[in-house]
Amino acid sequence: MWSESKRNWPATLALLKRRFPRLDQVALQTPPDRIEDLAHHLAQLHDLTPSEAQQACDECFDGPRR
Repeated sequence: MWSESKRNWPATLALLKRRFPRLDQVALQTPPDRIEDLAHHLAQLHDLTPSEAQQACDECFDGPRR
């Protein structure tokens, strides 16, 4: 869940960096307020559509959709 991930941001950021290597750690020194803001950041840096980035975030924090 996003709120839990924000509480432990250093560990979350490390996990995200492994999955999304182009992630800008300087821009994300503090967690975004909304997961949608993180998805926007990832979409821009990883050539993803907004919906692809949102789905990747959802899977990271909530697990894959069935």
